[in-house]
Amino acid sequence: MRTPTHSRVTTPTAGQVVRPKAGRGAVPVYGVAYPEKEEYPGDFTRPTAGTPLVYTVKEGQSYPGGGAAPTGYFYAPTIDSSKPYDHTYFTGTETYVTVQIGHRVGFVRASDVDVVRTRS
Repeated sequence: MRTPTHSRVTTPTAGQVVRPKAGRGAVPVYGVAYPEKEEYPGDFTRPTAGTPLVYTVKEGQSYPGGGAAPTGYFYAPTIDSSKPYDHTYFTGTETYVTVQIGHRVGFVRASDVDVVRTRS
C-alpha cells in the first residue's frame, strides 16, 4: 500500500444541524413524514407508519440536517383508479425536518427541534 506524500487536511464547511429544543429531552426520529391520523378521511385505511425508529436526538446532541419536509402520502394501489381514494395525495399540517442519523435520513417534528447554522 502506498503512503500519500501529503498530509490529509479537512476543510471546514457551513451547514445546518438539528438540536432538540431546551427541555424536550429525547426527540423521536421517524422513518417517514406521513400526515397524522386525523388528516385522513374517516373511512380511509391509512398507512401503517409513523412509528418512531430506534433513534432519538437527545438533549445536548446535534445532527446534520435541517431541510423542511412537509407531510404527505400518495395513495395509488391500482393503475385504473378503481378503488375509493385511489390516486389521492393526502397532505398534513405537521412539518418535519430531515436529520442524518445512524447513516440514514430520518425525520423529526419541526416543533420539537431547533435548526442551527454551524458556521457563517
